[in-house]
Parts: sequence; structure tokens; C-alpha cells
Amino acid sequence: MAQSRYQVEPYLQALYNGLLQAAGVLSQTIRQGLRVSPAQVMTLARGAHPMGWPEDAVCGAVSQLSGDLFGSTALIFPAREAEAMGAIAADPTGQISPEMISSALEEIDNIFVNMAMAGLSREHGFSIFNSVPGLTRGTLSQLWSRVSLPQVSSPETVVLYSDIEASGPGPVSQGYFVLCLSEDSLARLSEQGSGQAAARIEVGMGEIKLASAPTVLKATSLGSCLAVILHDQVRKTGCMAHVLLPEAPSAELGKLRPGKYADTAVRDLVNKMSPLGPHIRAWLVGGAHMFPKISGMANFQVGRQNVDVARKELAEAGIRKMGQEVGGNHGRTVEFFPATGEVWMRSGFLPQKVQHPLG
Repeated sequence: MAQSRYQVEPYLQALYNGLLQAAGVLSQTIRQGLRVSPAQVMTLARGAHPMGWPEDAVCGAVSQLSGDLFGSTALIFPAREAEAMGAIAADPTGQISPEMISSALEEIDNIFVNMAMAGLSREHGFSIFNSVPGLTRGTLSQLWSRVSLPQVSSPETVVLYSDIEASGPGPVSQGYFVLCLSEDSLARLSEQGSGQAAARIEVGMGEIKLASAPTVLKATSLGSCLAVILHDQVRKTGCMAHVLLPEAPSAELGKLRPGKYADTAVRDLVNKMSPLGPHIRAWLVGGAHMFPKISGMANFQVGRQNVDVARKELAEAGIRKMGQEVGGNHGRTVEFFPATGEVWMRSGFLPQKVQHPLG
């Protein structure tokens, strides 16, 4: 194993604290004692998986992380031991089905990951969200290909992990908790640990926030919601609105919370960034149609309406060219950097720069 180029050691204790709490709670659920080792860093060549771990017949529940950090987590045990844990958690009396065991294993992982990542949230202030876990049964190589996806383009794979021992009436079983973060998330940890990371301000739903370089503005989990961004290239300042709905139902409500509605949000942003001119750039990110296949939702396209109203209001203010990453049926997270005027969007593990038509 090579040494990692990322400085993630300052976060190992916080992760371990979360793992200890997770193990304590999970021990009660599966009626077995769980012991977790201190979190460690492992660096492997691309395509390689850990040596000495069970190679065949493993079971792992894989979750995806989003928010301030992006990546994958997995709780891995030999298949036989995992099935036994799931059976106990599903129904201690033994009246179970394979579907019940699978559901129980996914819930075990959900509980464990939430509590494990809470250590990083409490001690370092990260907002981290995990997806519904998905089970993988097969070889370690098959499971590892899913876990390491956040670093699929990297020449090496850097993971944080902990050994887990489960002891009960039978033999002790050996498992593992694995955290594989995307490359930019690992870089952010390194920067923050060294005190070099720029401050990030979360723009919540219905909010409008302003920032100057080097502060970063961020909106998380944009579905039908729309991020409207204005940037002053000269002053290196900017603002972002996290819009929920297209139009304010009344002037009073629009004035009370302008960031909630596309029409009032754009007008408020324009007022804050006046006087306008060629040095002002705009972006729209989000506005997805999240449930196109649900009966009755086909014509209820709030995301598209948010985009249409925002474009109209920007055009009336004289801004007709803008960077856009809108529509579709997937969520997005966006970060805006007033220092450079760059806007980066993510709907998976890899960030993408949102290009502006004016360069």
C-alpha cells in the first residue's frame, strides 16, 4: 500500500468516534457485540482491492454520500455472517424470508453509516447525506468496483476504513467499514485540515446570500428548485438565490421572502448587483422534473416553470445570455466561486463546470 497524497489524518479520530457510536447502537439491533478498530487510510493501485479480506461470497451494503462530501460507503461482511445478522435484525424468532433479510441488511447499513458520518459532521461541521443503501452479493472484486466508483478516473484509490469484529454465540466474524470519497472531496479535506480552504456558505431553500472572494456559495440537492447566480467580474462578488416556486402569489409574500420565488428572487438579485453591465454574468442551475413517471405529475413541472420565469425576469433586466445547467430528472448540487466566476455543478461523483456563453 502506497502513502496517500491527501492529508486526511486529522479526520480519522472524528470518523472513529462516529464508528464507536454506530457500533454501540448496532450491537443492540443484531444482538452481537461489535468492536471497531481506529479508522485508517489505505491507498491502492487502480483496480486493486484489499489483500487479506474475504475474496469470495461477501455481502456489502453500499451507500452514496452527497452534501459537503461526495463518495461511497460500504459495510462488508462474509455473506454467511451477513445473512445471519440480517436474520436476527429482521425477526429474532426466525420467521423470515430472503426479502426480509435484504431489507434488514440495508437498514443496518443505513443506521451504521448515518451514525458513523455524524462524527465528521459534529466535529468538523460537514453536512453529509447518504442514499438508500443497495446490497451487493458476490466477490470482493465485484463489490470493490462499486465502492471505488468515486475515484474511477484516479490512478490510485484512497479509502478510509475500519476493521469490525462481530462476536455472538458462534465464531467471531470479521467485517469492514469503507469510506471512499471523490478526489475533490479528499482535496477539500486536505485544504481544510491545513487551514487553506475557502469558507463555504450554504444557501438554503428560499434564501438569498451574497459573498465576496474567496468565500464560496453553495446550494445542495437542487431538484425542481433553481439556483440563480449573479457575478460581478470586477468586484469579485456575487449572490445566489435558492428558488422553490416560479411566482409569488402576492406582493406581500414576495416581499417577505423574495428568494422563494423566481420572479422576486431575480429582481432582488438584480437590485443587489446594480448597476448592471457587461461585467455582470448570470447562471441558472437546477429546475429538474423529478417525478416524470408518476401518474398525475407529467404536467406539474415546477422546475421548468422556475427556469422560464427566471429567464424572463433576467431578460427584462437586460441579461439575455447566461450559463445554464437545467432540466432533466436528476438532482444537482452547485458551488459558485466569486473569486474566479466559476460555477461547478455535480449530479454524480464528478463535478462539471457550467460554461457561460460569453466565456
